[in-house]
Amino acid sequence: MDRGEVHRIDLELPDHVPGNGTVVRRKFVVTLRGGPDAAWEADVPIVIASTDRGAPRQPHEVAADASDGFDHDTIIDCRWVHTVPARFLRAETYQFTLGPQRMHEISVAVVEGLQLL
Repeated sequence: MDRGEVHRIDLELPDHVPGNGTVVRRKFVVTLRGGPDAAWEADVPIVIASTDRGAPRQPHEVAADASDGFDHDTIIDCRWVHTVPARFLRAETYQFTLGPQRMHEISVAVVEGLQLL
C-alpha cells in the first residue's frame, strides 16, 4: 500500500440525524501512510473525502477534482484522521493514487485540522 492511495469502502459513520446512531456509507478514503513499513501494520490511517457542496473552504479541507482522479468535485476533510483495518483496503477497493502536490496539501491540512501548530 502506498501513501495517497484512494479507496472506496463502506464506513460506519455517525448519522446526520442526532440520536440515530450510525449508518454505513460508501466513501472515498485517502491513505496517509504507505511503503514497506506500512505493509506490516494492522490498521491504516485515512482521511475521508466527500462531495464538494460549495461551502466556503476551511483550512482543514483540501479540494480535489477530476484532475486528481475523482469523478466529481470533492473535499477531503483532514480534521478527523480515522484508522481502518488494513484488510478493508483491497485491490478491488483501490481507485487511484493522489499525486505528491495534493498529498502535501493534505499533510498541511491535517496539521491545521488537528491544531498541531
